[in-house]
This record gives sequence, structure tokens and C-alpha cells, in this order.
Amino acid sequence: MLEITKKRLKNKDEMISSLQNDVIKKDKRISEQSTAIMRLQEQLKLALDRQFGKKSEKRPVDDPQAMLFDEADLPVDQKEIDEEEETITIPSHERKSKKGRKPLPENLPY
Repeated sequence: MLEITKKRLKNKDEMISSLQNDVIKKDKRISEQSTAIMRLQEQLKLALDRQFGKKSEKRPVDDPQAMLFDEADLPVDQKEIDEEEETITIPSHERKSKKGRKPLPENLPY
């Protein structure tokens, strides 16, 4: 009878150990899945903010594109403006005028 009790206790200890290992594995998996869910929620929030969030056409002050049209830096004196301008000559050409459509060939029946 004592041997049977020892075997049962051994089996119970093995079962308990096995169940504890299963619980540890499942806790680890739940933790990994929770982390993945939080990461995906953050990605979704960023995507929705990018698509539907507040949009602004304001540009930073040091933006090189904004400096292209900065009129405060333009010279005020007409002589300076004339000196900076270069004359560019473009050779002229003639185009054929397209008035109306092409006449129909004479050999077409009416």
C-alpha cells in the first residue's frame, strides 16, 4: 500500500510540475501577444493620425523652399536689379499654320 501511495505522489508531483511549466509557457505567450497588440495599436494610431489628423501648410523658418521667395532680400535699387539680370536670346523659328483640316482625296466616291 505504501508503494502505491508513493507512485501516486510521484505521478502527482510530475503532473504538478508539468502543469506549472504549461502555465509559465502560457504566461510568456500572453506577454508576447500583449506586447504585439500594443505595438499594432500604436502603429494604427499613427497611421490614422497621418491620414486623418490635423494638416498644416506651415513650413519651418529655415526651410530652403521658403527662402526662394523671400522678398525682403531682393535689392531695392533698380541699378542693382538691372546688373543682376542677364539677357538670354532664344533663336526664333516659324511654325506651319494649321488652318482647317486636310482635304479629302479626289478618288473617294461621293
